[in-house]
Amino acid sequence: MTSSPRGARFTPAEGLLSGVLVVAARASGDRAAAAALSHLRGVSTFGLGGPALLRQGMHPLADSAAESSGVPQTGSGALATLQAWRAVLKAARERRPRAALIVNHTEFSARIARRLHAMGTKVLWYGAPAAWAHPASFLAAIQGGVHAMALTLPFEEALWKTDGFDARYVGHPSFETPTLERDAARTALGMTPYAPAIGILLGRFPHQVHRLLDPILLAFDRLQRKLASIDARVLLSPDLPPTAREWVATRCRARNVDCCGIDAATGATRVLRAFDVAVCAPGAAALEAALCRAVPVVTHRVGLAAAVANRWTFRPPGLSLPNMLLGRRVFPELAQEDCQADRIADAVEGALDRRESLVRACGDVEAAFGAARSPSRTVAQWLSTWLGA
Repeated sequence: MTSSPRGARFTPAEGLLSGVLVVAARASGDRAAAAALSHLRGVSTFGLGGPALLRQGMHPLADSAAESSGVPQTGSGALATLQAWRAVLKAARERRPRAALIVNHTEFSARIARRLHAMGTKVLWYGAPAAWAHPASFLAAIQGGVHAMALTLPFEEALWKTDGFDARYVGHPSFETPTLERDAARTALGMTPYAPAIGILLGRFPHQVHRLLDPILLAFDRLQRKLASIDARVLLSPDLPPTAREWVATRCRARNVDCCGIDAATGATRVLRAFDVAVCAPGAAALEAALCRAVPVVTHRVGLAAAVANRWTFRPPGLSLPNMLLGRRVFPELAQEDCQADRIADAVEGALDRRESLVRACGDVEAAFGAARSPSRTVAQWLSTWLGA
């Protein structure tokens, strides 16, 4: 998992109308979109994004901070989202981009995509929404707005093609993110060199953080009483709102557990090799942990309405992405009523005891991605073809 070399850039034909519109509001999407655009030369870009895209020369249309943790529903967050929506559509009407690159932010992006399609802009969605977690009505709705899907998980291609999409597996952006080796990562986090270490990654959704933090901290307290020495760090997502970050910091101080922010420029991948086990959310965090050989112990707790809705959607084997890729439940998963302190502690202790075999399973997760290790270059080639048409 090292940064891929840029190599030759793809230069579209001169005389383009106005380049690429980008919608990538979250930190991970900002990094992925910027990596793709780094392979294009002489293309104007504008849209919603963060510091990585700004460094690539993207012209920002609105402050995307409100979108960093999901589409707000009430108050000033909803107003900021509406302003961003209007700014994107106004710029698209004025500049008429030939291509648009969308990365995550599902509901917001789906609505934007349909409008862009109607304007004649070709839309490429990089890192598609989870097909198995959305109803058929949602898939039908975005089918009229998205020209192509650049997929980051190998099993997704068949799912999207079955639903009639032009979809291609390109590889996962994590393979292009530089990582620190174990000792360097521990030094960066101020950790002891040899003690077993637990990474706690709570995700970017405040409701998930509030449901999960206390039982995880209590589980770590129980582990400290059983094991001779053990260390832990809570890693705060850059997309987590400031009020939630402060709440986490307060709870961690009360339990004498250190917490630190994740660098938005690199994500958690940079320091994950510091940990023996990662207690984390089932999506990208669990996958990145497995790729860095920090054995994932997945925790997930949602409200009643979401839990009922989830029963009506198709899921591959397992709740977490590493288990989905393996096609069987290898790594511990604790969801809903199972997500309790004693069970989390038992799962972490069991993962430490079986770490050698589970690290081999992490290697199997990496192997499941095949040879596709430069997704940004593939996405750039795709956009280049459209821009030069």
